[in-house]
Amino acid sequence: IPASNMATIRGLKKQLNCAIAVYDLLGQNVLTVHNNTTLDLTGISNGFYIVSIEQDHNHYFAKLIKR
Repeated sequence: IPASNMATIRGLKKQLNCAIAVYDLLGQNVLTVHNNTTLDLTGISNGFYIVSIEQDHNHYFAKLIKR
């Protein structure tokens, strides 16, 4: 997922019961949102990140590149 200041996670069934966390490559959590699929990335540095998406007891992962 390439992004600059905002990123939207698409493909989820609904926004309810979802938690999205963004981790840097050292495994530290840099952003967490609940019941929202839009990520405000203005507070994190440019680089590579891992996005963890949890919804209805399922886990999904994606790569994120902040430019």
